[in-house]
Amino acid sequence: AVVSTQSGHYGRESGDATLEIIGSTEDLAQRGFGNTVSRYKIDGNDVWAFYDKPNFEGLLFTAQGPIGWTRVDSKYNDMVSSVKQSGTLTLGRHYTSQQSGDATLEIIGSTEDLAQRGFGNTVSRYKIDGNDVW
Repeated sequence: AVVSTQSGHYGRESGDATLEIIGSTEDLAQRGFGNTVSRYKIDGNDVWAFYDKPNFEGLLFTAQGPIGWTRVDSKYNDMVSSVKQSGTLTLGRHYTSQQSGDATLEIIGSTEDLAQRGFGNTVSRYKIDGNDVW
């Protein structure tokens, strides 16, 4: 589970508020946390994606647990509108032994350049864990 918190935002001196989220939440505003998240924690080994718009639009960042209370990067502070529990993507390449053999690569979150991870233009299969769209 991921737990989000807000802390005395915009002159409200009511202290921290926390919200436990189990599964994806497409609009945090409906739960009193729209664009006010400043910290999060992830109790399990899950990957979570944080978005700046409701309905999982505008990916800001991903985080993998377990992780204790962590500040949202200042450039994303107070921007999170929806969160999604995410699966992993595993890429594979099928080579002969003369071509370095078979290999797989697990992807968690966004990866801009597969070549930097040894998989540039060499993917021959993939597997998606969970119900995510990659």
